Amino acid sequence: MKTTMITSIIAAALAAPLASAWTINACGHTFSGEGSSTCTTVSCDTGEIVDFNAGNPGGAIEFNLYSDAQCTNEITHFADDKFGYELPQNLRSFLILT
Repeated sequence: MKTTMITSIIAAALAAPLASAWTINACGHTFSGEGSSTCTTVSCDTGEIVDFNAGNPGGAIEFNLYSDAQCTNEITHFADDKFGYELPQNLRSFLILT
């Protein structure tokens, strides 16, 4: 009985979607991971579209977009599942906070 219960708990945990998994499509590249990230450099121009969690619109993530490669000059901060953000200025890095 105890083994069956433990096996059921493990199976349920493995079947559950990862709440901290994320995907960002930017500058012709796809970046993905789980949980927080280090500063990731990219090179997108003003007007390009950044999609995040495309294919998983119910999965909110929190992240910042930056206009420099060192993740210091913040363009914007997101903490939702919106996707399809048009860049108001050049994007040079992002940081996942979730």
